[in-house]
Amino acid sequence: YLPARAGGFRDLTVAENVEFVLAVGRRRHDWSGATELLERTGLAPFRDRLARDLSGGMRQKLGVVMALLGEPALLVLDEPTTGIDPVSRSDLWRLIALAAARGAAVAVSSAYLDEAERATRVLVLHEGRPLLAGPPDEVVASLPGSVVEVDTPAHPERAWRRAAHWREWRPGGDPAGVAPGLEDVVIVAA
Repeated sequence: YLPARAGGFRDLTVAENVEFVLAVGRRRHDWSGATELLERTGLAPFRDRLARDLSGGMRQKLGVVMALLGEPALLVLDEPTTGIDPVSRSDLWRLIALAAARGAAVAVSSAYLDEAERATRVLVLHEGRPLLAGPPDEVVASLPGSVVEVDTPAHPERAWRRAAHWREWRPGGDPAGVAPGLEDVVIVAA
């Protein structure tokens, strides 16, 4: 389990945090997987640094490493990539995908919809209530009407900024529609 804003025990070093988790799992002397995880996350050079002296992103990586130790059957990760740079974020998703490929069931909460698109199933909450649910491709396909890209929205109440352009939802459809992503569908549904 990785709670939000985890990052190990602040008064222990990176190595001591790993040793603690290994000891709890009765694997005190099994550092093979831990060493690989520390190397893949870039934490290996910081083994002797106290967790409180790590950057926020490095603490988050340490939390993910601790959750992955021992190849658990179930991973529950609460916003595992919040506060992490894009390259490290990609590295962590590779580790999470590897755990899933090895048979772990993975439940992730995330505010990043591009991360949700990686899931087998999504549940989108809005104001604490279910808004959309299902496989991401089915959720995207359920969008009524179409989404178009425009320079100036004709209906500002149905438009949102996306990169350098506006996107606008047209309930009746539009032949100039673009392929919507999960983010577009969530915005329309909300």
